[in-house]
Amino acid sequence: MNLRIVSCMIILIEILFFTNSSLAIENGKNREITFKNGVVTAIQALNSNAPFEYYELHLSEIEINTLKSIKINLTEQYCNYGNLKVLNSEVNEFIKSLNFENKTTAEAVSQIVVRIVRGVVQGSGQETAWVVLRSFTPTSSYDMPRWHTDGYYYEPYAGDPYKFAITLKGPPTLFYKLPDEKRGEFYALQRKGTEQNDYNRQAIAAFLGNSKEAISVARPHQGAVFVVGSNHAAIHSEPPIKEERLFLSVLPGSKAQIKEWKDKQE
Repeated sequence: MNLRIVSCMIILIEILFFTNSSLAIENGKNREITFKNGVVTAIQALNSNAPFEYYELHLSEIEINTLKSIKINLTEQYCNYGNLKVLNSEVNEFIKSLNFENKTTAEAVSQIVVRIVRGVVQGSGQETAWVVLRSFTPTSSYDMPRWHTDGYYYEPYAGDPYKFAITLKGPPTLFYKLPDEKRGEFYALQRKGTEQNDYNRQAIAAFLGNSKEAISVARPHQGAVFVVGSNHAAIHSEPPIKEERLFLSVLPGSKAQIKEWKDKQE
């Protein structure tokens, strides 16, 4: 083959490679911006009548398939209290620890988690976050919902702070649309909850019932942001878990606020 033709072919291949690489990078940046903007819009939509909102994760087909491929043998938890520089490496190790088959996909999963956390923190206008990954194997523990609200995590213990819930694999978190006139009774039941009565789970579940109209879940590839602490905090529960599940929660805040929460835990 003529050397000039070979040289031209090599140049063409290089151009195509770098063009495709540049397009992939550009598409990735655009998805990150779109995701962050969706987070901002969802936060702005929160109010006393809408204590939870959904937003699109803007996952690529490759990312969707990567998350589907995760194998989970263990019920475990990973926590990161604002040290986001190590998030990628630590999530990588956590995913690998759940099943030896995850060795080839753990890095890709950790990059997805980092991207989501980065978008949530930026969209919230905060410095950092408390990040939790929870893995579940099939269990009957949540056949009866654990309806509850989250309290305030850190000062000033006022206003309408919020938290993010993202199901990466398996069934999504349940949210309950509770009419205002029932809130007083719900809170009274919740205050009576103790470790001995499983935090009044049965009484609350019986009070709320199992109305399909009242229970809301995110669509596939969506996340949720929900109000915590205030008198209209979102009522939510783990779903029935009949398959492997990987759940990500993100609590954004200042470095001082996340440290305050970490100190409480310790």
